[in-house]
Amino acid sequence: MASENILLGSGVPEQKPINKHIEPTNLRSPAWRYHRDFPEGKLCKTDEEVDKANADGWLDHPGKVRLLPGHEKVWEAQKKLEAGKTDEVQEEILTAEPIKSEDAIRADILKTESDKFEAKRLEVEAKLLSNYEEAKSPPGPRLCTLCGKEFSSLRALNMHGIGAHKNKK
Repeated sequence: MASENILLGSGVPEQKPINKHIEPTNLRSPAWRYHRDFPEGKLCKTDEEVDKANADGWLDHPGKVRLLPGHEKVWEAQKKLEAGKTDEVQEEILTAEPIKSEDAIRADILKTESDKFEAKRLEVEAKLLSNYEEAKSPPGPRLCTLCGKEFSSLRALNMHGIGAHKNKK
């Protein structure tokens, strides 16, 4: 850290920067408010405008004014609040499931389509594999030509031949 003594420095005293940042005095404005007569909403830029809009019946969410796709629960909760059923609304808020975003819905659709495609692919692969196994080892008994033992697969017969009838020197 540089010395604060003017006489010991480089000759030019260091000036501290002036903080021009102004802390906001209100945290409620600017805010959007919506009304049945004006569902597009308006921007309230000061706290006084927000207070006046709240007093005149303006609401803080467009889903409370009109039914928006994906915000049905907000609409239903607002209607219950207007009817005076606050206990039901509080219970619904506590037990509500989160609303899925459009991306989550698209991801679910893509996953189901992918699962269907994968199931078809596995089915075709299983048919091809079973046909290959049948062609590779035709059905019927497999007999050892040396000792007459019967085996269920061609591989078992080959392993028997390697182990039991190996030419010993």
